[in-house]
Amino acid sequence: MAANIFDGSTDSNWGTAANWSLNAVPNETDGNVATFDATSPNCTVNSFDRPCNGLNFTGYTNTITMSFNIAVHGSLTLGLDMGVAGSSYLQINAISTMTSNGKVWPNRLNFSTNATFTLADNWSIDGLLHIATDSPTINGFQITASAGLLCNAAAAVLGTTNIILDGTGTVTLPTSTTGFRLNLTINTAGTITFAAATGIYNTGTLTYTAGTVVTTGSTLTCTLATIFACNGITWNNISFSGTKQVISFSMPIIFFFLEYFSNCSKLKDALVFLDPIPLINKSTLTGSLSCVS
Repeated sequence: MAANIFDGSTDSNWGTAANWSLNAVPNETDGNVATFDATSPNCTVNSFDRPCNGLNFTGYTNTITMSFNIAVHGSLTLGLDMGVAGSSYLQINAISTMTSNGKVWPNRLNFSTNATFTLADNWSIDGLLHIATDSPTINGFQITASAGLLCNAAAAVLGTTNIILDGTGTVTLPTSTTGFRLNLTINTAGTITFAAATGIYNTGTLTYTAGTVVTTGSTLTCTLATIFACNGITWNNISFSGTKQVISFSMPIIFFFLEYFSNCSKLKDALVFLDPIPLINKSTLTGSLSCVS
């Protein structure tokens, strides 16, 4: 891939061909990497959303103004000392290796295609983390998001990346049978609100460390092996369905669950509680608990 370097020789607009070293505005099929290096001046993403094959800000110390979105169809590398103005977002539209270099991305970050995304280091974003596609796989390291998590209803979110919510925002989990399968941690000084709908969380570990969590009107559904370490969360409705689940609850309410299940032989093959179960946590269930084997 060739580097198509933004040199700003005519003006500051992304969409001016003469501003690029290859005298062509980047696009998603040109095989090049839109590059901002130590020589690149300020740039404005002007006129409309801009696609590119790859995007690299290594060494960039000036400011890119996000008046419109950038859609990246390949590798993405941020620069630690780059400036970002404007409120539009980065959209990842193809298989991508993503490197933050320690830069906190201030806006929304979208995963927008059914592909595998590989994080080369930890990411922090001040905007919304949006899973805007149905079957993404996100691998490696962690994403710390300060404005919440939004998943498409039909999303099946797979991979090994840990998601940490550290601000104030809403969590909207998918309603597909596969559900959200990444580890999810709430560790915030703000308020995290679970959307007033059914959300499916499977196979990962859901951890609460700090912050206010609002679950009013929500239903959390688990259909596969899941671990909850949720000291301090008061859940609304929780539903288990499927067969041969292994569910671990780190909370005293486990005694209610076991007493309830002991009278329902139908459920004995559907749920297995891990042993030992810590009794130091204090999450409670205020709504309904339903189980379907």
